[in-house]
Amino acid sequence: VVINEFGDELHRLQYTHYEVYGIHWHPDGQRLAFGGEDSKVHIWDLSTGETTVLTQHSNHVHGVHWNNDGSRLATGSLDGTVRIFETGQWSETFLFRRTSAVTAGAWSPNGKQLAAGDDAGQIIIWTADDGSATEPSDPVEVAK
Repeated sequence: VVINEFGDELHRLQYTHYEVYGIHWHPDGQRLAFGGEDSKVHIWDLSTGETTVLTQHSNHVHGVHWNNDGSRLATGSLDGTVRIFETGQWSETFLFRRTSAVTAGAWSPNGKQLAAGDDAGQIIIWTADDGSATEPSDPVEVAK
């Protein structure tokens, strides 16, 4: 459900029987990408009401993240993969594999790097143009 600042319902998409784990607005404000328990990525176009479904993941999708100009969508899943799709044709341009479930992600402000975190507590940073990766050599301990 999309609600305006006055509490009025603007749009509703019925996504039944599955939990939604990740959701992100496209920068144009007309599309929402979301993923969840059904292991699929859904792109909902609010201007047309149409939904595009990406089925490449094989387990729950926890991360969906548009880059700043909206030309790419990154997705992360409990199947241990991070995928980058080109907006429009929805072609998969990169597939990154982890040994642990991917639970979080974010694009750098310039849109050239993608960071992802997994359930083993590791963060990896990929360069989106060539797929090269940077991983921390030592785990970072967070003070409690």
